Amino acid sequence: MAPPISAEVNQLVRSLFEERSLLDHVRRQDHRLASLTQIAESHEVRVVPDLLSLLVVDDSLSPFVARTIAVLVRGASSVQLSWLDEQVRRISYAYYCSGAWQKVAPVTVSRVAQVAEQDPAVIGLVASHASGFVRAAALELLAESVSGQEIPFLSLRANDWVEPVAARASELLISRLRPDNRRAVVNALPLIVRMLEQRRRDHSKVERALRSVLLSDGGEEALARGTHFDTPVRRTLYELLTAGGSVVQRRVLSAALLDRDGVIRVRAIRSLATDADFDDRAAILERLLREDPVPAVRRLVLAILSEHMPDRLAGVFPDVLLDRAASVRALARFVASTHLLPFVPRDVYLGGLAVSLPRQLGAAIEGVGETGARADADLLEPFLTGDVPRIRRSALRALAKLDAERGIASAVTALADDASTVRSAAADILSINANRVDFEIVNRRVRSLSDARARRNLLRVFMEAPKWETLAFLLEALADPDDEVRTFACHLVGRWIANFNRNQTQPTATQLHRIGALLNSVASRMPEETAKRLRFSIKPL
Repeated sequence: MAPPISAEVNQLVRSLFEERSLLDHVRRQDHRLASLTQIAESHEVRVVPDLLSLLVVDDSLSPFVARTIAVLVRGASSVQLSWLDEQVRRISYAYYCSGAWQKVAPVTVSRVAQVAEQDPAVIGLVASHASGFVRAAALELLAESVSGQEIPFLSLRANDWVEPVAARASELLISRLRPDNRRAVVNALPLIVRMLEQRRRDHSKVERALRSVLLSDGGEEALARGTHFDTPVRRTLYELLTAGGSVVQRRVLSAALLDRDGVIRVRAIRSLATDADFDDRAAILERLLREDPVPAVRRLVLAILSEHMPDRLAGVFPDVLLDRAASVRALARFVASTHLLPFVPRDVYLGGLAVSLPRQLGAAIEGVGETGARADADLLEPFLTGDVPRIRRSALRALAKLDAERGIASAVTALADDASTVRSAAADILSINANRVDFEIVNRRVRSLSDARARRNLLRVFMEAPKWETLAFLLEALADPDDEVRTFACHLVGRWIANFNRNQTQPTATQLHRIGALLNSVASRMPEETAKRLRFSIKPL
């Protein structure tokens, strides 16, 4: 969410609507000119709708207002232009000239354009007016601009809800989608893509013309500048460019394989899988399997190697069995079994316990948990006190899979771990095995922690305790000396009340007495309404 418009800029805008003093008129001074200069320098696009009424009611100021609007709009992003397109149609003013913009007539548009010195940014905003006749008139003036600055505004109008306006805008847009205009087209690509993605009309002609422009230089300029676009724009860009023939397609795939977006890389990998003539195809896939940060991408690469290049599997095993993601390790074990590779995953993981690299050691520990037997738990216990949090976390998870009882005991101990990730893993283990956990022990452990943030974050584990124990533990937390712990405990009490009827378990007399005593002592630390609802929930009992 963008920060609010600063008080200084708001004051500058308000000053534009103040009456000029008699002395200013006599001296022919106009403080508003300085205000407009400062507004332009602020780059605050959101004030543009506030300026439009001045553009049509104050002839002496209109040229200066137009220049300010042009400066602000030319620096606007595609998202900001889309926002302006909507806001200009909904303008409602609290100033003296309220309604002036809404009353603009088609015959007025040419005068506004002259005042704005035919600037496409200003005319383009007029083309967003609520009146279809005004938008149509502005389009005809916009048609006279050939600088390329009109393309974003033509793209906005190509999805206009009035069919003749949309058709004319599409016609004008297509006429500008030419190879010699490629730089301006690439500049406007985010808004053109937004228009295509909305699918409000049949834009197949626009799409074909756009693809032709982008491919006119083999896609070089689009690829060079594409890295600066947002992810949705880059995704569409790569799709448009892949229709450019084998040479262009390989250049596009090479760029897409390096893109920071996992979806783009996945699409490129799928195309690569079917292109047997692509240079170094296998080497590229093997590199991605080792280095790509997204588990889903590595999993896809392994599946492609298994299906299309099984002869390359020997080069990635047994390393892939020690992938840092459980899903990739699971697929690796399946591939090893399917292709009868000479590897026993459990043996690979047990052997990996001797490595020193934390990433591989963590994967080996978790792999033992995924494939080992209960007796292997003894091998994992030393890692619970390792120096690296990742190793302690992996050991905790693996131990819980092999021996739930030992895993629970270790998880209770780990609630006091210095690393929040280890504490979080311990809480997850206790939640998963809630029916075996003695939450009284957990409660004492949590309350003994000196770190208030840790006490706060671990309160969530009590939501998995038996119904009435949960309430007692949360009420006890309301006596915590830390404000954040008490606030979060109160929030969880509210959740407990909201879910009250989902579990019909009745409290024992001892539990009811304990809860009543706790409620009496901490009621003042929760909102009155929460305490009232809580008393109502337990009263019939």
